[in-house]
This record gives sequence, structure tokens and C-alpha cells, in this order.
Amino acid sequence: MVSLKAKKRLTYFTMGAYFFMGGVEYAVILPSAWLYIHTRFNAEEYYLGFMLSAFSFSGMFAGPLMGRWADKSRRVRLILLFAVLFEIGGSFMYFIGISKYFLIVSRLVAGVGVGGEAVILAEIARFTTEQERTSVISKLIAVRQCGLLLGPGFNFFLTLVDFNIGPFKVDRFSSPGLLMALIWLIMELLLLLLFTEPGEKCSGRCRRHTATATPNMYGSIGNASFSNISVASYGSLGNESLGSVSIGNSSELIESAERLMQSDSSGMGDKDKVTKRKNSRSRKLKGFLDSKEHPVLPREESVTDVKDPFSEGRLKFLYDEYIREEIVVLLGLQFITIFAQVTLETMLTPLTDRLLHWNELQNSFLYCGAGVEIILIFILTSWLSRKIEDRYLIAIGGFILTVSNVWYLYFLPTCTPDNPGWTLPGFIVGTIFDVAGLPFLLVCGVSLYSKLTRRETQGLSQGVRRSVTGLGTIMAPLWAGSTVSMLYVGIGVLVALLLISQIMLWLSFKWLKPPQSPPSSPTTNHEADAAERQPLVA
Repeated sequence: MVSLKAKKRLTYFTMGAYFFMGGVEYAVILPSAWLYIHTRFNAEEYYLGFMLSAFSFSGMFAGPLMGRWADKSRRVRLILLFAVLFEIGGSFMYFIGISKYFLIVSRLVAGVGVGGEAVILAEIARFTTEQERTSVISKLIAVRQCGLLLGPGFNFFLTLVDFNIGPFKVDRFSSPGLLMALIWLIMELLLLLLFTEPGEKCSGRCRRHTATATPNMYGSIGNASFSNISVASYGSLGNESLGSVSIGNSSELIESAERLMQSDSSGMGDKDKVTKRKNSRSRKLKGFLDSKEHPVLPREESVTDVKDPFSEGRLKFLYDEYIREEIVVLLGLQFITIFAQVTLETMLTPLTDRLLHWNELQNSFLYCGAGVEIILIFILTSWLSRKIEDRYLIAIGGFILTVSNVWYLYFLPTCTPDNPGWTLPGFIVGTIFDVAGLPFLLVCGVSLYSKLTRRETQGLSQGVRRSVTGLGTIMAPLWAGSTVSMLYVGIGVLVALLLISQIMLWLSFKWLKPPQSPPSSPTTNHEADAAERQPLVA
């Protein structure tokens, strides 16, 4: 039988593989997309924008829907299997490539799979502590960057492909779709074989996650994180010692305590005294179990006992949960960060072509160097997150990103193709600063956002966040394409937005701090959740 520790590691490995394959897909599809749609179907340039935006457009809606599905059902593996099916179907449609419209629809279908990332981040938020969450999220996003870094290596081999599978031609343009269909099929198998539902019991049986007091694969009982606990290590209940009674859930505790009561009272001759003492102990035991403030065991609840956040109305819940100063600031920071970053990435290729006369090879080296740097910064972020609060790391990242865009605003409009000796070092300096600030904003922003939103609706919350970032990835290429010849306007707007985000950050800085909670349990912004998750280990 596979141990719980092994199950947990395999589950985290599968989550990382999902992010890695998402990075590979971006790196494999994007470089050949324009040549595919232009060479094969003689499409105009704006069709490329439609095709790239279609992926983000469907993902913008899939994130909240799948997230809410995960909140209600807690069937994480089923949802991820469903999401991967869309990735497989969309990739295969891209391989078939019947027409330019068919290619746009293929990316629209594949974009639904992005919703699985929101579900994974929601589960990470539910089953990690405040102290470790930023580090775990940093590793996941770093794995995605590894996919972006290694993805271009597949393109080197795909350029040599030229054969037929029945009526379908496999060449440098269509082969990325076939490759990604096979890769996502492998992901489907990994989910079936290695992924364990977070609510699955120690016995290995796959069951729907509930809030009952049953240990699951994360060593938790219900929604409170702790393993089987020996009552002896916590002393006594009231003044009546229970001795060394080892328990797995509160029902066992009740039975053990009652047996001790009966045995302890057998030596007493006065029946009335025995009855009185037993009743007194029962009241103490009941008060112990029902108390939300006790540091050992939470009150048992069934799923039906947990209050539905939507019980007072969907609009009221959405307004109370997301129209809050700290949440609006974090979502605004995420949008502005993604918008600025994708705008610069879109501008990079035409600018290096115009100013440095670079081709795909030189651009690949630049992206490769940036990928190595960003992975190192992710590792640094993972280490710093254990020592520095998320809000301070967000402020550091925002400052660095603002500096890089101010540098680009000063440097790029003054460059000419006649002076490459000045242009190349300027590009390198700007890229170093731009890449250095990004992980702080993305990783710490996601982590802090999860700490300020409800635990029971993390799927919806991460879906909303994914929709906001998806909106940025849709709008950024449109803005970059229309202002690449007007750099003062294009980059000037980015600088203005980043300055506004920094002002918002500092004005709301005191609110960007999660509520105090024990270090050994997941956190939330609501007192009821915090009360249930008291310290559970001595």
C-alpha cells in the first residue's frame, strides 16, 4: 500500500506537471502560430491576434466556472481530467488545421483547460499553511517557467518533421498541435494513476471530500489540519485525566472517555454520587468538544452544517467578498503586471528586428537567458517568503518593474539601427530589471490573495483572479500592436499604470495583511474559519 507521504508527493508532482505542460504549450504553439496561419491559409496579421486572444478568452470564463465547481463538489481529479480533455481536443484541432477559422476555434477550445490551473491553486491555498504557501506557489510557477524555457527545444526537432498520417500532413506548422495532444494525453494518464483526491481517506479509498472528522491524505480531519493525536500529550479534560488514550476522531474520544468514567465510578458505593459525577464529566466533555476555542479538536460538522456563502444571495456575496479595498488592489496589481509584461513581450520581437536585425535564433537566446534568470528569482522568492511578508515582497517587485519600464521609456525611443553598441546593452539592462520584478508580483500576489479570501470558495476566488489576468493577456497584444511605432505612448501608458498601482499599494498597505492565525493550519479572512483552525499540535 502506498504511504500517505508518497501519495502527497505524487499529487504535488502531478500538479507541477500540469503547470509544466502549460508552459510547454505556450512555448511550442506561439513561435509557429503566425507562419502556420499565414503560410497555410494566407491569413492577415489581425487573425494572429484573434487566435492568441481566443485561448485567453475561453480561459477567462473557464477559471471561475471550474473553480466554483471545485468549491461545491471537491472532486478535484474529475475537474482536472475534464479540463485536460479540452486541451487534448483543442490541440488535435490545431493539428488538423482545416481553415484559419478552425485554428481560432481550436485555441478557444484548448483555453478551457486553463481553468484547471485555478483549481490547483485553490487546493494549494486550502491545504497549505500561511508560512509555506508562498513557497509552494513559487515552485509551481517556476515549474511553468521551466516549461517555457524547454519548450523551444521541441521546436528545433519539429522543424525537421515532414510526413503524413492518413489525410493529415505533419510538418513544422501542424506538428506542434499533434505534440501537445500527445503531451496532454500523458497528463490525463498521470491524473488517473498518480493524483489522489485531497479528501481521500488513509485507507486509500477515493471518496468525496467532506467536513467530517476523518483523516485524509494531507493528515487532516475535516478542514482542520492535524494527524492522529494522543490526548495524553495535552494533559486532561478539565481536571479529569483521560490517560494515554490515542484517538483518530472525536467519536472515538467520546467512547474512550465514557469507558473511563464507568470504570472509575465502579469503586464508589453511593449511586447518587456516581450519577452526579458522571453527569458532570459528560458536561465537561461536551463543552470540550463543542468549544471552537479548544486547541486540540474542532467541533464535528457535517457538510450540511456548513453555512453556504451564497445563502444570503450571490450578488451580496460577490460584493462583500471581492469589492473590498485589499482585494481590488491585489486584482488591479495582477492586471497591470500582466498587461505591462505581455505588452513588452509582444513589442520585443519587432523591436529587436528593427533595431538589432535579430532573427528567431537571437531572440531565442534572449528568451533563454530571461528564463534562467526568472527561475533563479523564483527560488529567491521562495526563500524570502519565509522571512518577509508578502506585501513587502509585492512592493519590492512593483518598484523593480516600474524602474524597468521607466528605463525602457527613456531608452527605446532614442535607439536607432545605426547604433547597436548602445542598443544591445540597453536591452539587456531593461530585460534584467523587468524579469527580476515579475516573480515577486505574481507569486506573492497569488499567495496573499488566497490568504485574504474565504477558504471554502478558493476555487471561485482563484478563477476570478485568473479571469483578471486573462483580460490582461487579451488586451496587451492589442495595445502593443497598435503602439509599437509610438513608443512614448505605448510605454508611457505602462509607466503611468505602474505608478498608479504603486500608489494604490501604499495607500492600502495596512489592509494587505492576512488575519492572525496559527502557523500549522490554512488561513482565511473570516473569524469562523479562523476559530475552527486553532493550533493542533503541541
